[in-house]
Formats: sequence, structure tokens, C-alpha cells
Amino acid sequence: MNQSQELNAQQLVALFQANPDGLSLTDLTHEFKLSRPAQKQLNRLLNQLQGIGLIKHQGSDFKWADNNRALIGTIRQSRAKNIRFMPDDENERLRGSIRVDVKETNSAFDGDRVAVYVYKTPLHDRNAKVELILSRGKLRIIGRLHRLRNLTFIESLDEKFPFDIDVEDNGEEEEGKIVVVEITRYPNAHDPAAGRIVERLGIFSDDPGVDIEIIIRKHDLPHVFPDEVLAEAEAIPAEVSEEQ
Repeated sequence: MNQSQELNAQQLVALFQANPDGLSLTDLTHEFKLSRPAQKQLNRLLNQLQGIGLIKHQGSDFKWADNNRALIGTIRQSRAKNIRFMPDDENERLRGSIRVDVKETNSAFDGDRVAVYVYKTPLHDRNAKVELILSRGKLRIIGRLHRLRNLTFIESLDEKFPFDIDVEDNGEEEEGKIVVVEITRYPNAHDPAAGRIVERLGIFSDDPGVDIEIIIRKHDLPHVFPDEVLAEAEAIPAEVSEEQ
């Protein structure tokens, strides 16, 4: 890398996966050209990855550990309590689904890249506890716009993200409008969620078809198709022939 930069966990994991022979602390510092604060962050991340079981320390090197209890993958969530972990490893996917309890998401949401620890319970063969969020996905939430004095926020209509979302007010948005918001800041102990409006669907009580639009986006159903697919659909006759 050409210039000093902050380190993220996804970059570190990818580097270990690409270097199975291992990397020393000096190798990592030189590879990322880290600032002094980022070097401290590196040590914290290395400790976390070791604690999860993703890497191991051998001599002066850190190496990727083949551990079927410590996995990398993506969170998939369709409802508030229907949360699954999708491992990158195809062999692990073939072994069956991996459930994530809502209390063990570690603030991860649908689409996030995470490192997890896999364990068994009497009720489920494989469960996952999110240990580390590697990178955030592109989470989009449907909601209703509200204004309260100087504050404009979106009331989430999606049960998998039950938080109000702060948005910038340009003075053009109508109270009660149904919108789609892309999350730009996730909620934490100090700050609420924040986002930007990427789509405007209308007013739920007045505009026809908005209820269908809400269902489509809440369940992430495909609704935009390539031109060739649309052309093929248009070519289908409206009436069924005797032969058909």
C-alpha cells in the first residue's frame, strides 16, 4: 500500500488468507504502512482474531488457522428473530444452516461481513455467535418520514432494524412520506442511527401500490430485471392456446 492508512479487520483477514505461510508483526506493519494509532489497533485486532480462533501465533509469525468453529461469512436476516450466518466456505454451507440468536449478533445486521464462533445447543445443531464485524453491508430500510421541531427522522417499518434513523432535512420531504433509507451510521450507545434517503415511494394512505412496495423492500424481493428478461415476459401471449 502506497500511503499510511487506518486498518480494518476485513483487510487483515484477507491478507492472512492470501499468505498461508504466515506473517510477522513487522510484515503487517510494513504491508499496511500503518500510523502509530493504527499499529495499536493492529495489536487489538490480532488479539481478537486469535481469541476467536481464526489465526494462531507460531514463533514470530501469525498464521491462518483451519478451525471449523471459527468462520468468516455474511449475516442474512429476513425478520427480527430469523437470523442466519452464511459462511464463505462452500463445504460449511453444505453442512446446513447456521442460526444466530438475536442476543448474539454483536450489533451486526443483514449483509454485514463477520467473524463468528460456531457452537451446538440441544435445540440446534449449529449456532453462531458474532465475535467481530469485519465490514458493514449496504443496509437499506423502508420507513416513514417524521418532523419534530428541528429534527427529521425516519420511523423504521422493517422489524429487522427497529430504530429511528436521523436524516438531513432539505425542506422538500413531506410528513408521512414512505421512503427507503441507506444506513450510513449504525446505532450505538452514544449516537442514533443515521442514513440518507435513496428512494421515495409515496404516502401510504393515499398512493396506490405503496403497500406492495413496502412488502417488496422489507423482504428484499427482486423487483428490477434486465431488459432481456422484460422482453421475454412481454413476448408471452396473454391467452393460453389449446395446445398449451
